[in-house]
Amino acid sequence: MSAKVTMNLSDEELALIEQLRSSLKLSTNTGTVGQSLRIAGLITEGIKSGKQIAFLDANGRPESRIVIPGLSKTL
Repeated sequence: MSAKVTMNLSDEELALIEQLRSSLKLSTNTGTVGQSLRIAGLITEGIKSGKQIAFLDANGRPESRIVIPGLSKTL
Protein backbone atom coordinates (compact mmCIF):
# COMPACT_ATOMS: atom_id res chain seq x y z
CA MET A 1 0.00 0.00 0.00
CA SER A 2 1.18 3.52 -0.65
CA ALA A 3 -0.23 6.96 0.02
CA LYS A 4 0.62 10.40 -1.24
CA VAL A 5 1.85 12.69 1.55
CA THR A 6 2.35 16.44 1.26
CA MET A 7 4.68 18.10 3.76
CA ASN A 8 6.10 21.55 4.33
CA LEU A 9 9.79 21.18 5.11
CA SER A 10 12.26 23.81 6.25
CA ASP A 11 15.41 24.57 4.29
CA GLU A 12 17.35 22.75 7.02
CA GLU A 13 15.19 19.63 6.68
CA LEU A 14 15.52 19.69 2.88
CA ALA A 15 19.29 19.97 3.23
CA LEU A 16 19.27 16.99 5.60
CA ILE A 17 17.25 14.94 3.11
CA GLU A 18 19.78 15.83 0.40
CA GLN A 19 22.68 14.87 2.69
CA LEU A 20 21.04 11.53 3.55
CA ARG A 21 20.16 10.92 -0.10
CA SER A 22 23.81 11.30 -1.02
CA SER A 23 25.08 9.22 1.92
CA LEU A 24 22.58 6.43 1.32
CA LYS A 25 23.19 6.59 -2.46
CA LEU A 26 19.49 6.95 -3.24
CA SER A 27 18.07 8.63 -6.32
CA THR A 28 14.91 10.31 -4.98
CA ASN A 29 13.78 12.31 -1.97
CA THR A 30 10.83 9.93 -1.61
CA GLY A 31 13.16 6.94 -1.40
CA THR A 32 15.35 8.79 1.08
CA VAL A 33 12.44 9.63 3.38
CA GLY A 34 11.13 6.05 3.14
CA GLN A 35 14.54 4.53 3.94
CA SER A 36 15.00 7.01 6.80
CA LEU A 37 11.64 5.97 8.26
CA ARG A 38 12.61 2.28 8.05
CA ILE A 39 15.92 3.00 9.81
CA ALA A 40 14.13 5.06 12.48
CA GLY A 41 11.67 2.21 12.99
CA LEU A 42 14.47 -0.33 13.49
CA ILE A 43 16.22 1.98 15.97
CA THR A 44 12.96 2.60 17.85
CA GLU A 45 12.17 -1.10 18.16
CA GLY A 46 15.70 -1.88 19.34
CA ILE A 47 15.57 0.78 22.05
CA LYS A 48 12.06 -0.28 23.12
CA SER A 49 13.38 -3.83 23.56
CA GLY A 50 16.09 -2.62 25.93
CA LYS A 51 19.02 -2.20 23.56
CA GLN A 52 21.25 0.87 23.48
CA ILE A 53 22.96 2.74 20.65
CA ALA A 54 26.56 3.90 20.85
CA PHE A 55 29.37 5.11 18.64
CA LEU A 56 32.41 2.86 18.86
CA ASP A 57 36.00 4.03 18.56
CA ALA A 58 38.48 2.48 16.14
CA ASN A 59 39.16 -0.32 18.67
CA GLY A 60 35.49 -1.20 19.07
CA ARG A 61 35.12 0.40 22.49
CA PRO A 62 32.03 2.53 23.21
CA GLU A 63 32.97 6.17 22.71
CA SER A 64 29.61 7.81 23.32
CA ARG A 65 26.08 6.63 23.93
CA ILE A 66 23.30 7.98 21.73
CA VAL A 67 20.26 9.14 23.70
CA ILE A 68 16.97 9.73 21.92
CA PRO A 69 14.57 11.84 24.00
CA GLY A 70 11.32 10.03 24.61
CA LEU A 71 12.82 6.61 23.84
CA SER A 72 16.12 6.14 25.63
CA LYS A 73 16.13 5.40 29.32
CA THR A 74 18.31 7.67 31.39
CA LEU A 75 21.15 6.05 33.29
